[in-house]
Amino acid sequence: MSEEFRFKVLVLGDSDDKSRVIHEPVHGKFQKQFLRTSGIEPSSKYEIIDGNKVVYNIWDISAHGRFKKMHDIIFKNAHAAIVFFDLTDRSTFESIDKWIHLSREVNPGILLVIIGMNRDLVNSIQVSQEESQTKARDYMALEYIEIAQVPRDRMNGVFHIIGKELLRKR
Repeated sequence: MSEEFRFKVLVLGDSDDKSRVIHEPVHGKFQKQFLRTSGIEPSSKYEIIDGNKVVYNIWDISAHGRFKKMHDIIFKNAHAAIVFFDLTDRSTFESIDKWIHLSREVNPGILLVIIGMNRDLVNSIQVSQEESQTKARDYMALEYIEIAQVPRDRMNGVFHIIGKELLRKR
């Protein structure tokens, strides 16, 4: 093994399910019922990429505004942000702007991945794929991904994409 790299990754968005979606790749099991994050939920995950140990220090940030006074501390030194929204709830899509602004205000070079959840609830979708992709391009996100209600392994791939890009930029 060559080196160990540590990357701070923020989990952001107004969608209630983001914590549940992150839980599986971090803890190795899917949890259908999940309590809403009420502050900052730290966790970590690691993987080997190109012979290097990559450790993701994950900060799952509550959508509640109680932590606005601390946002400089929370967003400082973050390498990446995964911004979630619910395809079946337009207001969560519209709140992406707020989360990206908060991230880039403190850290202009932060790497972004935008994730639209619940793509399998076809009859309830309120945000088109075209709209979502346009917003991701406008913000120069590394990736835009749509996931189903039960994403399974899809999130491991998201962390891998982030890790590869952050290693490439070093």
